[in-house]
Amino acid sequence: MPMDAQLGLPQDAPAHKRKARRKLPGSLWLLLILLGVLIGIICVWRFGFQLTTIRLIGTSTCSNDEIIAISHLKYGQNLLEVDEDSIRANFRRSMVSLQGIQKEYPHTLYLKIKDRKPIAALMSGQNYYILDEEGIVLSTTDEPKENMPIFEGVVGISNLVVGLEVTFSGSRLRTAVFSLITELNEQAFTGKVASINVLDVDDITMELRDEANNIHVRLGDEENMRAKIGSVRSTLPFALQFGISGTLDVRVPEHPYFLPNQ
Repeated sequence: MPMDAQLGLPQDAPAHKRKARRKLPGSLWLLLILLGVLIGIICVWRFGFQLTTIRLIGTSTCSNDEIIAISHLKYGQNLLEVDEDSIRANFRRSMVSLQGIQKEYPHTLYLKIKDRKPIAALMSGQNYYILDEEGIVLSTTDEPKENMPIFEGVVGISNLVVGLEVTFSGSRLRTAVFSLITELNEQAFTGKVASINVLDVDDITMELRDEANNIHVRLGDEENMRAKIGSVRSTLPFALQFGISGTLDVRVPEHPYFLPNQ
């Protein structure tokens, strides 16, 4: 039987129709190939990037299992779908600070961690709330700790709960407290400061410890704290040579001056 008759076409059918009919099996093969590629991509996405290894960098008093539990990571989950922001949020409510996250495809995740350490105390009512460098409340006490600056005059705060970050009602107050915590810590000057008064964010003051002859420091507003704390550190030896109490003014950090008490 003629081929055209087998295909159900009259022998005198136009040539382009007979040609289109013969191409159908090739189109079907292309569809199957594309379907196979799609299935392969889905399989690679689902099974090719499973999290099998979590490596911790740093030191902590918590065990590896405890830290992994804090992160809420699960072995076998898709590494491509690991949400770094969610992991950071989980650590913010813990006594371990997450310093960094790195993915190493196809199966490994690195977490850089360290224990939170007390940096400063925030006075509210009759209690002192011990903070770390991120403003997380580590503990509460009714007596201030030694060698730790105390923030006084802090109003409009909330969220004073162990494991949570302190919430400030005003952005300027928040900037003042956090910038001071950061700079005192990074410039290794925390132990020299007895108290910091932030009641007036335009005229922040700082009292140094007894070994500094009761020197009173005027910092001004919340801006440029790195330069201001640096100016205190560099100018303090000059002020101490007088052997008397007084005020060290670093509101303009490039031009500090010391005014002895009368």
